[in-house]
Amino acid sequence: MNHYDKTNPSSIRALFNGIAPRYDFGNAVLSGNLHRLWNRRLVARVLAANPVHVLDLCSGTGEITKRMISKMPTSLYSLVDFSETMLEVAKKRLTSPNVSFCQADAEALPLADSSFDAGVCAYGIRNIQNRNNAFAEVYRVLRPGATFAIAELTRPSGSILKSLHSIYLHTMVPLIGRAITSNEQAYKYLCNSIEAFVPAEQIVKELTASGFGMIEAKPQTFGIATLFFAKKA
Repeated sequence: MNHYDKTNPSSIRALFNGIAPRYDFGNAVLSGNLHRLWNRRLVARVLAANPVHVLDLCSGTGEITKRMISKMPTSLYSLVDFSETMLEVAKKRLTSPNVSFCQADAEALPLADSSFDAGVCAYGIRNIQNRNNAFAEVYRVLRPGATFAIAELTRPSGSILKSLHSIYLHTMVPLIGRAITSNEQAYKYLCNSIEAFVPAEQIVKELTASGFGMIEAKPQTFGIATLFFAKKA
């Protein structure tokens, strides 16, 4: 039985390597399939500025990039993830010559300064050990005026909704996770990571401290997810 520890990057990499083949289905379980709506909103906002080169950080299996390509197939997309198995799944899914792949830690990106017109990070921020380092790296590689968009699973507001959400996370999700991936512990970790994630206000503060401006936090579906949008000055 595996027990995963956010403070141990190797442990978290093993988690995502293990669930990569069913990761998209797992996201549907965690979000009640509502992530499709949130992803559409995220992508629409990012592509509104017609970016030429987009960074997909913590890209996972490439679901977000696939959506962006369907809307803007001539743009360039760079997927970065520290799970090699996630990237292997993404490579099978995305065959466009405009897509590149890089296995790297979000806290130390092997990318040039001011090289992207936009950046996205969907459902990965809560698994990064030091978000401040990651935000500083994203700020470095974005061009002035570029948008950075984040989608993350969060806790709903209100005591009743929060209690129902907690029951769902701790009962149904691990059981379904075990059924679809044979790894109940991975989904227990993911559920705990949602409950332990900081309030949206903290993410806004951290983005501000990294230099970002025009920051918005938009709760989705009673707050069970939040979309964040920020711009590099």
